[in-house]
Amino acid sequence: MMTPLVLLLVARSAKASLGKRRAVGAAKVLTYLGAVTASFGLVAAHKAHADVGGQALSLGRELATATDGLEGGYTAVLNGQRFQLGETTTDASVSQVLDAAESTCTASPGALDGLFAAVPEKGTVKGVGDYHLEGSIRHGIVRNGTPKDGVVVCFEGDPAKPRSTAAALAAFAASQDLGDLGKLRYVYAKREADGKTRVTVARTGEHFSLKAIAEDGEKEGHDGAVPRPEGARRVLTAELEGVSQTTNVYLSDAPVATVAAHYDSTLGKAGFVRVTPPAADQTLRVFSKEGFEVIVAARKDEGKTVLAVTESRPGVAKKTSKLEVLP
Repeated sequence: MMTPLVLLLVARSAKASLGKRRAVGAAKVLTYLGAVTASFGLVAAHKAHADVGGQALSLGRELATATDGLEGGYTAVLNGQRFQLGETTTDASVSQVLDAAESTCTASPGALDGLFAAVPEKGTVKGVGDYHLEGSIRHGIVRNGTPKDGVVVCFEGDPAKPRSTAAALAAFAASQDLGDLGKLRYVYAKREADGKTRVTVARTGEHFSLKAIAEDGEKEGHDGAVPRPEGARRVLTAELEGVSQTTNVYLSDAPVATVAAHYDSTLGKAGFVRVTPPAADQTLRVFSKEGFEVIVAARKDEGKTVLAVTESRPGVAKKTSKLEVLP
């Protein structure tokens, strides 16, 4: 059976490829930069930080569910863009894990460090009232949570390649490459019933192009063994290195029923057995033959049919990256 992680990434990435081309996954943290760099002022920036903190925590909870069973570290690939992903458990509390993650962020600050360094921690804005900037935001770090679960998100920098915040933001605006801001580090911690803390970590490398994620599915991705419906356009290829499984996302002008019928016919003729599980707000098919499994999920979104096709072959998942949790 497919790893739920891929469907999570697919759902977010497919949506990013529609309409406003929103960023995917942990990169959502960048949404608060608009308020920071535009002319909305101090209070708007603080509100944006609070909002992205809530989104980051929500995503962490989804990722923790999606990565269940991925003990250790793996390399995830979205349209050719790689990042480390994995989970582990520790006796440390949620707060201790987040403290360690934040300490790592401050020890190797990215381009957003000191984003509000020139702004007093507390003060009053005329016509608005009092404000208080917590320590994390003053260093470009998002932290949110409770004793039960929490998240830290930041960009780590390279001391050998220092860059001013203004220069980094200008470079990122032109390139849409997260590497211009640093290495994105995303740490989610959750206290389990057995007293252990489960930690989910995602981390990008030197380069991670949001443009490739949102726009270059046909250029950067690749199809699987099953032919796509006629006229469908590929927007995303999602994989975990070392795992015999690939998910492709397509957009089509054809109705959901027509797209589903294509796979019913194509795979039926090839001798696959079909199962149709119940699914809310989408059409779902599971086809299997001699251990080869194909999962097809189709739904309507903004006038297009969004189609996620996962091909999974028998095989043992191999860890392909070193998972970094605590310094």
